[in-house]
Amino acid sequence: MPSFIPRPFSQALNIGTDICSVQRVNKILRSRQAQAFIRRVLRVEEIAQNRRLLSAVDRLQELELLNTTTAAERPVHPPPSAQHERGEGERQSQSTANSSIWAQGNPAARTQGGKENARLEPGTTPPSTRPRHARDFPDAVRAVERCAQFLAGRFAAKEAAMKAHHSRRLTYHSICILKPPPRRDVPGSVPPIAVVLPEEEREDESDGGLGRAEEVRISISHDGGFAVASCLARDEGGDGDHRMRCFAEAFSRGGSGWIVAETGHGEGMGKK
Repeated sequence: MPSFIPRPFSQALNIGTDICSVQRVNKILRSRQAQAFIRRVLRVEEIAQNRRLLSAVDRLQELELLNTTTAAERPVHPPPSAQHERGEGERQSQSTANSSIWAQGNPAARTQGGKENARLEPGTTPPSTRPRHARDFPDAVRAVERCAQFLAGRFAAKEAAMKAHHSRRLTYHSICILKPPPRRDVPGSVPPIAVVLPEEEREDESDGGLGRAEEVRISISHDGGFAVASCLARDEGGDGDHRMRCFAEAFSRGGSGWIVAETGHGEGMGKK
């Protein structure tokens, strides 16, 4: 036993950190597993609070189905001959020139899309004549990208909370992250509130274990296509003295008396 042992960290706290790829989440949301992934990561309370944001996933899938159906219903024509292509190209060029002349002399055309349509390449469908679902598609794609950014942050935050509670077997539904209403006395956006619920509900509880839940502090950031989250939680293990004794023994042996065990969590020590 070493003669001197360092003092353990003064606060019984644990820290967890995780990172998640927004692009990877976006790929899942564009697949058939989208709703299963959402239900796996978020609790019903979280889904209800962010229903408008999450609805973008269903909307994009509807538009993709309409685009596929429309493409399948288009008539298939035999390839035109070279002479037909030359004649068709001349007619399209003349039509484009006429549209340009008409747009220059018609102010309403410039304000209502005529100017943009006149600049289109021959054979290109003007935006104003495209089906409504085709015009809405780019906005739906961007909405799902925002949804992916949100879900990547929540996924990383819950993973970080699990790492901060390594002595407990938490699941994604053990952690509830909700955004409080805005406050006038707090500038900018209000950070979300994270609460860790008990793993099992008691029969005499009617609140779903909320009375035994405990708040944890989380921080979520987005940069470079990734969501990074950290969680600060109370250390329920209370093994600070044990860790310091292990450290002191390894220190007294020059670090050769102990090795880092491969636990999958990047921590833990065991004897040789």
